[in-house]
Amino acid sequence: MSYLDPPDARNVSPISEGVASVKDIHKELKKYGTPLPGQRFYELEPAKVLAVYLDENALISNKAVTVRDNKIYPDYSKYGWVKVRMAKKNSGISDQIEVRPLDSNIKEYPRPGEYVIVATYFDKKYYTQKLNLKNSVNLNKADRNHSLPMQPFHVDDEPRYQFVKNSNIRQIQAFEGDITFNGRFGQSIRFGSNITKVYKLEGESSEEIPDMGESDSPNIIIRAGQGDPSKLSEFKWKLDDFPNRPVFEDINNDDSSIWITTNQTVPLKEEVYGKLRNRFVPKLDGKQIILNSDRIVFNAKKSQVLISANEAVDISANQMISLQLNQDNVSDGLSPNNPAGKLKLGDLDATEPVLGGDHTMKLIASLMDIIKEFANNLIPATGITTFPGNGVPLSQVNIAAGALASALETLKGRLDEPKSRSVNVAHIIGPKVGGK
Repeated sequence: MSYLDPPDARNVSPISEGVASVKDIHKELKKYGTPLPGQRFYELEPAKVLAVYLDENALISNKAVTVRDNKIYPDYSKYGWVKVRMAKKNSGISDQIEVRPLDSNIKEYPRPGEYVIVATYFDKKYYTQKLNLKNSVNLNKADRNHSLPMQPFHVDDEPRYQFVKNSNIRQIQAFEGDITFNGRFGQSIRFGSNITKVYKLEGESSEEIPDMGESDSPNIIIRAGQGDPSKLSEFKWKLDDFPNRPVFEDINNDDSSIWITTNQTVPLKEEVYGKLRNRFVPKLDGKQIILNSDRIVFNAKKSQVLISANEAVDISANQMISLQLNQDNVSDGLSPNNPAGKLKLGDLDATEPVLGGDHTMKLIASLMDIIKEFANNLIPATGITTFPGNGVPLSQVNIAAGALASALETLKGRLDEPKSRSVNVAHIIGPKVGGK
């Protein structure tokens, strides 16, 4: 919203003949046009934000409403608007106006108490970015009321939901050529590169971060949740000791991160350092995308999740890896209700079923019992004799049958050895041996 400073009367030429009339003064002033000498013209004007329309309560409480069927509803056409008092052209406390965001796609919503820039286009008022009064990404409220210079200590009503200032939230350290976006809550996006050699300071000494200063190295770094620099393994410093000091992204210290790099080493500390990683990927460098958080979820609502690699896919975990089918697709029989209800290992067209360890060993144990019973029946076996009542022992058969029975008993004690200690399978139909 444009405005003129009050004219500076000292720069107006005096009228030399007698007492000047009002007409004489107006005639004299017209010679100078606008702005007058000592008067400056401003096309944009700062304004103090009094309310931000971001929910139904804010719209209704600020009378941004519409009436339908004798009922009052929020006027959502004013969503994102703000109520302000102009810093220069206002007639007092109650002189408040509504202004809309300048950009229809990218919005930067201010907080009550901050100052925005207001401009008029096609007879409509718009607000654009906040004034950087405190050089803080968290909150930029002024210490005095610039919209009421005659009442500098007047405090406007605060919004229903208070925003808690957090001076520990910092902007990220920028480097030459970077484009950075900083949120109020410790989130950021960097469109940068790995071209600048970076040094981290610790006390009075400095140390160059390795694998930096590389040409042709664009990167995009997204993080949510600023890490505490005092918890770093090296180059520690306390936020309270260095007010307004910017912070580095740290993939191991920030809450959640996405690093997209082209010519850069990312010092990720993995929870599980798998054998494939140890053997073939000594460091995470080059073109890569790394996600790091407490939990990562991939969910395809209608179709597939596809993972492919030219060399290998390595999945490691400290406790469990689960490959699971929806139970509804698997029947109680050997064939699933749905032909797609199978877990394929090795090939999409695989048809050979996997054996269940416990049930397989039950079948083998049952076979052992049958053979053992047969062997035990052979141990007392005797041959035919010419003397009635006296059978002839079959020593070779008796000895072999005893040895077989003993060996089978020993093997039954080792049936758990072939079972995997880490891999389990489901949907196994147990054998029914002996009518059980």
